[in-house]
Amino acid sequence: MLKLVSPKSKQPLQGEVKLPPSPHFSVMSILTLATIDGGTAINVARSFHVETTTFLLKRLGCKLDWIATDKLIVECGNVDSSLKRHVISVGCYPWLIPLFTMFYTAKGNASSLLVLRGECDWMLKLNFRDVLESVGFIGGRAWFGEKLSSLLIVEGFRGCLPTSLWRIVVGDNIYTVLGTIIAAIAAGYTRPVLVRGTIPYTPWLRELVDVFNSLNLQFFIETNRFSIQTTSKTKREIIVGSTCFEAALLAAPIAASRGRAKLIGITNSECTASLTYILKSIGCEVEVREGTLILNCENREARNLIAKTVAPPLVLPYLGLGVAIKADTTLSETSGLVYEGVQLGKFTSILEKLGFAFIVERDRIASVVSEEPHKRIVVDCGRSPELCLTLIPSALSPDIETEIVFDNIETLESITPGLLEALWSLGALFKQLS
Repeated sequence: MLKLVSPKSKQPLQGEVKLPPSPHFSVMSILTLATIDGGTAINVARSFHVETTTFLLKRLGCKLDWIATDKLIVECGNVDSSLKRHVISVGCYPWLIPLFTMFYTAKGNASSLLVLRGECDWMLKLNFRDVLESVGFIGGRAWFGEKLSSLLIVEGFRGCLPTSLWRIVVGDNIYTVLGTIIAAIAAGYTRPVLVRGTIPYTPWLRELVDVFNSLNLQFFIETNRFSIQTTSKTKREIIVGSTCFEAALLAAPIAASRGRAKLIGITNSECTASLTYILKSIGCEVEVREGTLILNCENREARNLIAKTVAPPLVLPYLGLGVAIKADTTLSETSGLVYEGVQLGKFTSILEKLGFAFIVERDRIASVVSEEPHKRIVVDCGRSPELCLTLIPSALSPDIETEIVFDNIETLESITPGLLEALWSLGALFKQLS
């Protein structure tokens, strides 16, 4: 059990660091390789999400071999599991559910069942109807289990899905789209997929479909449809990259500490453009050049931070940055965050101890400086690693006098592998308690 305390002397973070690989990208890479019967994933983030994904594939009869700590060989050419029922826990991360559901519909043995279970009571209140309807529209079958031990039950339809026009329903859960793409690849479906509803968070979607581009699978998206096309030169190797989320998780504490640094491995995307806009809005000097984010926040100010959320997980570093610099903050289009495993309403009781008042609505969160902060707060990262991610910028900000104690901070490695190591390399002087 590792316990860290925010440093008394808040020094600016400085240096140069390579962005850690994305767990989202890693899961997508492994599932996509499995749909084309196998391949190699390099630079994989060994997160809880990845371990859960590999467990699912092994249950299906795939062979997986870690030939290095971050290099995974996937072989799924002759999937023939004798098991008729598979039970997989997704922990407290609902974003895995549509990915696993759609994948299993297309790849699971006909008439076999996948039971998806959760570990957090609040998951029972989530509405996965769009996922169930989408499965039905592409010719599969899934239903609610109505308890944590069986949130969703999915039937395998390998080789039995129709090739007639597919339709899906999209709500706040962008991963239904990504799961459908994976199912289409597995089923050899090449026609457009029609969408009922508006596809949300398209910058985040475009960030994650780089997985398909890496394999020479061409993805096309329009307002109410998308499609995936294979080529004769499909690759079988993916180098897992980072996303704007990993960049934001490091950029937020750098900015909060009034630091300057280079983040290597950033993508030049609409999602990254949102991050640079936020950083510039608080007075940082920002430049993206040749895959590197160059950041100088020595003169950042406590200006109001207002942002439309283009990727659900970005709410965490954006909110964390706003609190750390004592800025009134308003974030809109936040409803998708719940699928990342976050209950914003449960965050606010801790964040309010830093001297803020919060308004949490279905699709918006606002914070304003209101009261005297507590002198000391303790947060258990084992119970809420996402809350710890949100508090890291405050722990390193010279504007925050509250001492922040992180219990079980090693848990962060289960959701954001490499983040703590990157912070230490930039000079984060956390004090370790025994």
